[in-house]
Amino acid sequence: MSRDNDILDYSSQGQVWAVAATGAITGKFKVIQIVDDGTTFSDLTMLDSTNIALAEAATYNKGEYIYGRCTGFTVSAGRVCAHKYSD
Repeated sequence: MSRDNDILDYSSQGQVWAVAATGAITGKFKVIQIVDDGTTFSDLTMLDSTNIALAEAATYNKGEYIYGRCTGFTVSAGRVCAHKYSD
Protein backbone atom coordinates (compact mmCIF):
# COMPACT_ATOMS: atom_id res chain seq x y z
CA MET A 1 0.00 0.00 0.00
CA SER A 2 1.31 3.43 -0.93
CA ARG A 3 1.73 6.12 1.70
CA ASP A 4 0.93 8.81 -0.89
CA ASN A 5 -2.52 9.33 0.59
CA ASP A 6 -1.33 9.72 4.17
CA ILE A 7 -2.24 13.32 5.03
CA LEU A 8 1.00 13.93 6.93
CA ASP A 9 3.27 12.03 4.54
CA TYR A 10 4.12 15.07 2.46
CA SER A 11 5.77 16.74 5.44
CA SER A 12 7.67 13.73 6.75
CA GLN A 13 10.95 14.61 4.99
CA GLY A 14 11.03 18.30 5.88
CA GLN A 15 10.27 21.54 4.07
CA VAL A 16 12.01 24.29 2.15
CA TRP A 17 10.70 27.85 2.42
CA ALA A 18 11.29 30.14 -0.54
CA VAL A 19 10.68 33.70 -1.76
CA ALA A 20 11.83 35.46 -4.92
CA ALA A 21 15.17 36.42 -3.34
CA THR A 22 15.89 32.74 -2.61
CA GLY A 23 16.57 31.96 -6.27
CA ALA A 24 16.35 28.54 -7.89
CA ILE A 25 15.50 25.60 -5.61
CA THR A 26 16.22 21.98 -6.50
CA GLY A 27 15.34 18.76 -4.73
CA LYS A 28 12.49 16.28 -4.49
CA PHE A 29 9.17 17.87 -3.55
CA LYS A 30 5.69 16.39 -3.44
CA VAL A 31 3.64 19.48 -2.55
CA ILE A 32 4.22 23.19 -2.94
CA GLN A 33 2.12 25.10 -0.44
CA ILE A 34 1.32 28.71 -1.36
CA VAL A 35 1.75 31.01 1.65
CA ASP A 36 1.17 34.50 0.16
CA ASP A 37 -1.52 35.87 -2.15
CA GLY A 38 -0.17 36.77 -5.58
CA THR A 39 2.53 34.08 -5.66
CA THR A 40 4.04 33.37 -9.09
CA PHE A 41 6.81 31.17 -10.46
CA SER A 42 9.34 31.88 -13.18
CA ASP A 43 10.24 28.20 -13.40
CA LEU A 44 8.57 24.94 -12.34
CA THR A 45 9.99 21.50 -13.09
CA MET A 46 7.17 19.04 -12.51
CA LEU A 47 7.74 15.43 -13.49
CA ASP A 48 4.84 13.76 -15.27
CA SER A 49 3.17 17.12 -16.04
CA THR A 50 2.05 18.41 -19.40
CA ASN A 51 1.67 22.08 -20.35
CA ILE A 52 3.74 23.20 -17.38
CA ALA A 53 3.81 26.67 -18.97
CA LEU A 54 0.18 27.08 -17.85
CA ALA A 55 1.18 26.46 -14.23
CA GLU A 56 4.12 28.86 -14.56
CA ALA A 57 1.83 31.57 -15.97
CA ALA A 58 -0.71 31.27 -13.14
CA THR A 59 -1.01 33.48 -10.07
CA TYR A 60 -1.63 31.55 -6.84
CA ASN A 61 -3.22 32.63 -3.59
CA LYS A 62 -2.58 31.74 0.04
CA GLY A 63 -3.94 28.32 0.93
CA GLU A 64 -3.57 26.80 -2.52
CA TYR A 65 -1.38 23.76 -3.17
CA ILE A 66 0.45 22.40 -6.19
CA TYR A 67 0.59 18.60 -5.96
CA GLY A 68 2.94 16.39 -7.95
CA ARG A 69 6.56 15.37 -8.19
CA CYS A 70 8.62 18.54 -8.49
CA THR A 71 12.41 18.66 -8.87
CA GLY A 72 12.89 22.40 -9.08
CA PHE A 73 11.23 25.79 -8.95
CA THR A 74 11.91 29.50 -8.76
CA VAL A 75 9.49 31.84 -7.00
CA SER A 76 9.18 35.18 -8.79
CA ALA A 77 6.75 36.75 -6.30
CA GLY A 78 5.27 35.68 -2.97
CA ARG A 79 6.28 32.92 -0.57
CA VAL A 80 5.96 29.12 -0.61
CA CYS A 81 6.69 26.10 1.54
CA ALA A 82 7.83 23.10 -0.52
CA HIS A 83 7.38 19.73 1.17
CA LYS A 84 10.14 17.19 0.49
CA TYR A 85 9.75 13.50 -0.26
CA SER A 86 11.99 10.51 -0.70
CA ASP A 87 11.53 7.52 -2.99
